[in-house]
Amino acid sequence: MKKISKERRLEIIAVFVSDQMEIPFEKMMSKSRLREYTEARQIAHYIAKKYTNCSLAVIGASIGGKNHATVLHSISNIENIMFQSKTFRYTMEELCKRFEDEILPKLGNIMLKDKYHNDLENAGDDEKKITDIIRREHNRHLANYHFEAMKLIHNVEKHILNDAVLEGFRKTHIHEMLMDQKKRLNELKYAKV
Repeated sequence: MKKISKERRLEIIAVFVSDQMEIPFEKMMSKSRLREYTEARQIAHYIAKKYTNCSLAVIGASIGGKNHATVLHSISNIENIMFQSKTFRYTMEELCKRFEDEILPKLGNIMLKDKYHNDLENAGDDEKKITDIIRREHNRHLANYHFEAMKLIHNVEKHILNDAVLEGFRKTHIHEMLMDQKKRLNELKYAKV
């Protein structure tokens, strides 16, 4: 199967999102700040990050001509809305499932093939190289897990501390538990293989 360029992969994602959201592709890719176009771009950024190994800068340049900071904001915004709204989370899960069912099979899952798998193929039978590649990937996943877990703890902490219904003692107790979890996560982060 012919290799698909990063730009083409991202274009496929952008076309898919614009079709699903019934928004003209050109409008979604424009610099327009209308809410419906901005939300579609942010969803495309989120899906691109989830299903490709493209950098944030490449994703931004290919989808709407944005920089990496804007893409990071887009992903964070979509994740926050998913955290706060069950309806939106369900919509995103359905959209991702549709993408996995309709688009990925046509591409032979080539979008999910990343540097890790390419490196493993290129390592051949060299056990030291294979061990180093696996160790690097493990540490990368550990760092990602740490980042996601800390973000979740931060969101929970923010909602609890802003909750007027919780009593002072309960807030303090929950806050202490969250701080303990942060400490444990930091210990895990530095326990690399």
